[in-house]
Amino acid sequence: MRFDFDCIQRRRLQGPGGNPWVFFMMKIILTVIFFLGFVNVTFAESNVEKPTNESWVRNYPYAPEKNEYQAELGGMWEKASLYWLGIAYGHHMGRCLWAESQNCQQYFDVIAGFGNRDAVSESTLLGGLRWQFVSFPKPFSPLVRVFAGGMDVRDETRNRMVGAYGAGFGFAATIHPRLDLKWELRAGQADAFWATTMVTFSMRIDHVVDYFADKVISVGHSTAHATGAIIESTLSAPKTFVDWFNHREGETPREQDRQK
Repeated sequence: MRFDFDCIQRRRLQGPGGNPWVFFMMKIILTVIFFLGFVNVTFAESNVEKPTNESWVRNYPYAPEKNEYQAELGGMWEKASLYWLGIAYGHHMGRCLWAESQNCQQYFDVIAGFGNRDAVSESTLLGGLRWQFVSFPKPFSPLVRVFAGGMDVRDETRNRMVGAYGAGFGFAATIHPRLDLKWELRAGQADAFWATTMVTFSMRIDHVVDYFADKVISVGHSTAHATGAIIESTLSAPKTFVDWFNHREGETPREQDRQK
């Protein structure tokens, strides 16, 4: 009696039921449910009056920043269904070249990440353009991107670096003056067709784009950082990360303690 170990290995890499799309679609559904649940909490909390120092999640208008620092968590599918972990940096380049209004902002993004599961590992390094559509003061902002770069593919039959290119779409929501939450779906071609879906956590620690800075302040949300305020908050050295994350613009933790 002879066992077909290759067949067993293929089914193990493909996931539930021998169909790789089943596991990938489950990841997409769970990711969307997670994001919509977070958004629902955002709007629910925005209708409840709380003391300022106790509120964490509110309905904040989305305003793009000059530099974005992001962490990604989700799923990837190529020939197998994988877990995805990545980081990304976005640099603001101004309004979109083909747009006459400021409602479309253009970014150059660098994305590094990897998908891994069992004996399969796929690492990517991508660069490309992102177009962020802003309808201030709405909290949501759709995005579209194109990208190109390289992918390192390693499994039982492959061990090579190949070119990669593709496109993606998604949307962002500001849930805190210090944090944006994004959902995105990307698809492309490398050694084979691949796709990723993920939730992205984007820290708001840079200057707001000049066109939107005054608008942010005018609606009472101090997410535009003046240089002096950054220096002051840096020198004040908040005692904990939570203190830094929740401190109000232009106020040091000591000033907030005096107000309490």
